[in-house]
Amino acid sequence: MSLISNSDYPITINGTSIALSSSDVAAVATGPLKYNVYHQDSNGAIREHTYNGEWSATKSPTFSAKLSSPLAVISFDDGKEVRVYCVSKARYLEEWCLSAGQNEWVFGYLTNSRFRVGDNTRLAAVYCGDGDIRVYAQGNLKTDKMLPHTSITAVAWYNSAAYILVYCQDDKSNIVTYKWDHGWSSDVIVTGRPEPGKRISALKWGDESVKLYYQADDDKIYEHVQSNGKV
Repeated sequence: MSLISNSDYPITINGTSIALSSSDVAAVATGPLKYNVYHQDSNGAIREHTYNGEWSATKSPTFSAKLSSPLAVISFDDGKEVRVYCVSKARYLEEWCLSAGQNEWVFGYLTNSRFRVGDNTRLAAVYCGDGDIRVYAQGNLKTDKMLPHTSITAVAWYNSAAYILVYCQDDKSNIVTYKWDHGWSSDVIVTGRPEPGKRISALKWGDESVKLYYQADDDKIYEHVQSNGKV
């Protein structure tokens, strides 16, 4: 693979296959200065690009999903375990697993559970420690609390117990958070009413802070910082 750069950034990753024009992209760190990036090609295959001092790309497809499938990825056990989540052609949620020393992707337990998700759902996944993995998607049941086809993002950490924050848009287009702290609480408005379908993304920052990024109606990307439960 080759890298094309203009004063270092932005960098274009050229792999063995061109990404589908509507492909989702998912990325995860697997160690210090090591990370994986996943996208879908025009044949529906999920492609993997890895960085460990230099870029490399998978020379064969990893696995396939429905065209324009959402993607989510997590890594744990110091990068030895990677899990990628996508949606099959039959709209089942799928988990694909790769372990250190393993040469091929295998089905995970979630795939065998055959959970069916809604059309055009987004995905989010987090690792909470001690083997606890959470995956979030929209189902087929309609609800007056969540915007159809909302973007979904989540962060989690473990401090004697799992603490999880899930962000999405409610039926009024507000970006809201659902919090797990020994039980779920919901409908805390983070910011008001970007147009339906705007993308959001969150990351854990420091010990207990979260940075939330979203696209507003002026198409600019904004940042909200939440620390100790306050925005």
